[in-house]
Amino acid sequence: MATMLALRGTANPPTPTPQIGRYPLRLRRVLPADGQLAVQPGDRVEPHTVVGSCSLTPRRVVMDLAHTLGVAPERAEACLVVEPGEKCQEGDLIASRRRLLGLSTRTATAPFNGHIGNVSVRSGLAWFEGDSQEVNLPAGLYGSVVDTVPPREVLIEAEAVVVRGAFGLGGEASGNLTTVLSQVEENDERLILVSREPATVEVMRRAAQLGAAAVVAPTALRRDMAVLGMDPLARPTSHTWQGPPLLLTEGFGEHPMTDTLWELLTAQPVPWATVVARPDLHVFMLVLPLRSLAPKDAWTRFAPGSRLKRAGMSVEPGEVRLDSFMPFPLAVPSGLRLPAAETLDSEDRRTRVPLSELEWLM
Repeated sequence: MATMLALRGTANPPTPTPQIGRYPLRLRRVLPADGQLAVQPGDRVEPHTVVGSCSLTPRRVVMDLAHTLGVAPERAEACLVVEPGEKCQEGDLIASRRRLLGLSTRTATAPFNGHIGNVSVRSGLAWFEGDSQEVNLPAGLYGSVVDTVPPREVLIEAEAVVVRGAFGLGGEASGNLTTVLSQVEENDERLILVSREPATVEVMRRAAQLGAAAVVAPTALRRDMAVLGMDPLARPTSHTWQGPPLLLTEGFGEHPMTDTLWELLTAQPVPWATVVARPDLHVFMLVLPLRSLAPKDAWTRFAPGSRLKRAGMSVEPGEVRLDSFMPFPLAVPSGLRLPAAETLDSEDRRTRVPLSELEWLM
């Protein structure tokens, strides 16, 4: 699944320090094969909105069972432990042959999910065909569709908070931010692990075992990354890490995550975020939807779309709608920096207002 992120008028920082900012963002969502698009230009989308779907062609490989099992071609079919056409999972045993009076065994296993076909008695070869796969492509953020290019591409535009990191590896992944991964999954939501401490070999292997969507950490030791097959000085084509993507926000070493970034990522639940860790493109970032970022306890008072009344000294009074919370405090004329939100009036004019100056209307 291919995805491209484009930030207008910005570039990756040259220094290994995290940069946090609010940017206009264009997200190009691309289906892995020709399919059907489910949105049109002008449509509003949310992270889980399906913008397109397609069906991937089943994979097919030739298995030389006679050579693998060490038998004559005409005896290969008799070694099958599954029936031709029977469904198999990746790694399942599909053929076996005992030798040396049963002291050793030669086996063949399924290379991926699918089924095996008939075995040729002349060559000992057989096709193994994978299952067809239906792909539903989510939007990935709150925004508007600005363009579609059938039968594969959708271009979505929105504003988002972007954390630019120092290094990343593993591609792209989306999910909910969490500081703890559990062995027991309570739902089907994928989780991005946020660690305040460096990404060690143990942390990455544990995240892979528990099925984390990605890992966001401040730093990592180069020797640990080399053990995992993600040496930052190696060519991207030489990386062998097969686990979840890793994004380093600070660089390399043993430094903890900065207080500002840690508070931004953990002050409230972030229901959807996207990690982009592409060393081949030199793009390392964490994309956070604006609507996911709210000051502490703000969700208990307001929610996007709520009818509010402006009542305070810094803005004119009047009825408005809440559009999104601001991820950073707003400076008011008194010199204080207060938690704030962006509101829309009846003419869709946008205003930034401290939360303390908003009242909820039933």
